Amino acid sequence: MLLTIEIIGIITMIVLSSVSVLSFIVINKILSQLKYKNYLMEKMTQNIYMIASKKDKEAYNKLFDEYKDTDEYKDTDEYKNTDKYKNTDKCKN
Repeated sequence: MLLTIEIIGIITMIVLSSVSVLSFIVINKILSQLKYKNYLMEKMTQNIYMIASKKDKEAYNKLFDEYKDTDEYKDTDEYKNTDKYKNTDKCKN
């Protein structure tokens, strides 16, 4: 009777030890995959932000170029300080 209890105890310790080692290995693999997933998500977020900011910049430049063509812009001090205005001013004299 005592021998069977010792055998069952040894088998239980071996099973629990192997389960704990395997669970440690699995948890390490899961955590490394989560780190990799977070890395990929961060890269995707950065790329999406860069694309969005590039499109916003292009839209802003397009609107600003359209604004530069209007007479309202040509009345501003910014336009009057440019070389275009100075050259046209010299031509008028």
